[in-house]
Amino acid sequence: RKVFHDGTNFWSFYTDDADDTVYSYSTDEGETWIDAGSVFKTAGIAGVSIWYDSSEAKVYAAGDKATTSTSVTLQRGVVDPGSRTISWAASDSTYVVSSSSMAYKNTFISKDEGDYLWLMAVNKTKGSPNPEYDLSVFMSSSTDSITSWEHSGNMLDTDSGYDTVKGSVLPAGSGTNVWAVYNYNGTVAARKCTNPTWGAQETIYSTSATGLSFITTAPASALVDANDVLHVVYGDGTKNGVVKPHINYTYRDGSGWSTTETLDDAGDVANKHPSISLDTATGDVYAVWIQDDISQSIICKKRSSGTGTWSFLTIGGQTTDAKQHLTAVYSVS
Repeated sequence: RKVFHDGTNFWSFYTDDADDTVYSYSTDEGETWIDAGSVFKTAGIAGVSIWYDSSEAKVYAAGDKATTSTSVTLQRGVVDPGSRTISWAASDSTYVVSSSSMAYKNTFISKDEGDYLWLMAVNKTKGSPNPEYDLSVFMSSSTDSITSWEHSGNMLDTDSGYDTVKGSVLPAGSGTNVWAVYNYNGTVAARKCTNPTWGAQETIYSTSATGLSFITTAPASALVDANDVLHVVYGDGTKNGVVKPHINYTYRDGSGWSTTETLDDAGDVANKHPSISLDTATGDVYAVWIQDDISQSIICKKRSSGTGTWSFLTIGGQTTDAKQHLTAVYSVS
């Protein structure tokens, strides 16, 4: 997640040519953007994850450097929609998340309904010559704090040999309950934490195919709606081998996982970077992704909360320029 809406303005976070995380805002729904500054006091922090708490107008950021370390860097800001400013903390916070040094630990930060923050990051559990990786989750020691954390759990039953593992932590219902949705090897999976206990892994999708480029190009994106339903979109490894994934959707309610639906129908093209958003006013869910063919189109589908049916929406003014990443707001009214 690298974009949010504060009720008045859109904010977008990205990496500049100095490998610093910077941000801009738009007052006209993305027609024009105005540079607003840097997120971190430390230079070279990239790969940022953003979480916006609309009830308190606060934004949280987690990122990492291209140089190897065992820690990640965090920031906390207060958003003023009227003046279009974010007041960041006077200094960055850092926290050790990995047993061995590595770069770009695929951070994800979020906030639960009890006002505690959650952090997910790649943990290099074993170094050379055969490195292994896990996804570790941490919970803030106190509410609304990025300075002190406690280890909550590791997601993978068996560590991965690939550093491409990545995922997200999502508020689930009341208090400090959360869902984790993540990719590793050929698998998309989820776990629920009824704090402090993590449930067993629930496999959403799995393949034994090799290559597994969909983990990098089309990882899962997820959200939890007001009815505590977990919605997930993800790429698979079944289209033309493993380099051209389908975009799939499934949800989990109190009855379990739904039947998987394939959202793209574009034929033999790559589909990548799916992202999912919730309209909190209607309960409708929106999925977007990049159709990586000659058109380089951004595709959008809407799922009506009333009928559960999907329909394509038109995004105008598109170019055929190559598109390297796509992200969307978590939720907005």
